[in-house]
Amino acid sequence: MSRPATRPRGNWLRYQLVSRLVHMPGLLRLGAAILRRFPTLTRFGATAARHSAVSAVFRRPTGFSNTAHAPNLAAGEFAIGMEAGPRHAQERNFLQRVLPHANDFGCASQAESRRRLAPIKAMPDGSFDLVEDYMVWVAWSALRQSLGASAAAIEAGQGETSADAKATAMKQLFAALRALGAQLIIGAVAPPAVRRRAEQSAATLHDRIDPQRQELQLAWAARHPPSAAAVLRNAIGLTWVGHPATVQAGALVMQELLGRPALYRDLRQRAEQASAKPDSSFRQFLRCHILELLRFRPVFPLLVRDIPRDTGFSAAPGIICPVKAGSQLTVFALSAMFDADALHAPERYCALRPALRGIDPAEQDMVFGHGPRDCIAKDHVLEVLVSALTELLLLPPLRYADPWFARIGYDGPVVSRMRLKFKSP
Repeated sequence: MSRPATRPRGNWLRYQLVSRLVHMPGLLRLGAAILRRFPTLTRFGATAARHSAVSAVFRRPTGFSNTAHAPNLAAGEFAIGMEAGPRHAQERNFLQRVLPHANDFGCASQAESRRRLAPIKAMPDGSFDLVEDYMVWVAWSALRQSLGASAAAIEAGQGETSADAKATAMKQLFAALRALGAQLIIGAVAPPAVRRRAEQSAATLHDRIDPQRQELQLAWAARHPPSAAAVLRNAIGLTWVGHPATVQAGALVMQELLGRPALYRDLRQRAEQASAKPDSSFRQFLRCHILELLRFRPVFPLLVRDIPRDTGFSAAPGIICPVKAGSQLTVFALSAMFDADALHAPERYCALRPALRGIDPAEQDMVFGHGPRDCIAKDHVLEVLVSALTELLLLPPLRYADPWFARIGYDGPVVSRMRLKFKSP
């Protein structure tokens, strides 16, 4: 008789500590350097830290399984938590077919970015919350391209018609998506109250999307005939995985950029030049910078993989670390992106490093995963981020609106508040 699965055992203090740790890239890089310098330490914590080790783990999805995500999928099964194999391959193919082209995401998010920033530009101080007033809306405007005619009904919830009621319904939707996104990042250490909130948010999302199943089926049939079950599973998954991750990425990009004043000034100048004289290469240029900014401050600096059978990984040349079946391996993605054996001068900011060296960015860049299970929507997310950042760069110079100790608000591991305003002349 098989033993029942155990629920994650989290406590509030541990949850808060881990939530803060994922937002301390400097401290994480220090820990990563120690693990790379003394690879035998990885045996004690079963951690893949070197670029070669992390790359090998990502390329062995059957030996290092994504089922580690499954307990965090409060809103139901989704490809991100499936074991590698024919079913996952079929699901991945389905998602790639029903997703609109990445350019559609870019165009929609650009239009929404301009619409959201227009009234802010007219304000004397230009004060706004990057998350609540901007990124949640920009990310949703792109994601709704996947939902067809059902998007409006999903947004309205219980059929609200007034403008205030619609705005409230959207805020409730964003709050539910944020709670589910936080559960995905570190749900394994979440205390009971946080897990209950995720379950309630999942129910809210189901209540909105389930009635639109037939409408979604019609919208997706032109690209890939779906089953009713596949429609519900993937419509829910696309929203609660894609939306909070994109919002988080946008907040982290801006946080890292504001910490680099010289770079911020240069990008603002480039954006103004591209706006005055249209330059088709600017979006690609900015895309490279976004990837580099996220390398320094990634959304998922640490990942976990299940070990279905006894195996091992090469922590360093000549050092094999065994891992037992039933255990878990920590994949230190941020560490891999700062491994000097894979990148030249990794501590130096260099957005064009892959292009200059003629090396395939996929061999170095792990911002969106790596190998056969990398993010299927990475181009879509990047298009959204490029549009969002472009319009932010066209604003007058920005700075934090709050003092240093209250600049950013967090909901567990998720950035929930970042108030900005125009710099005083």
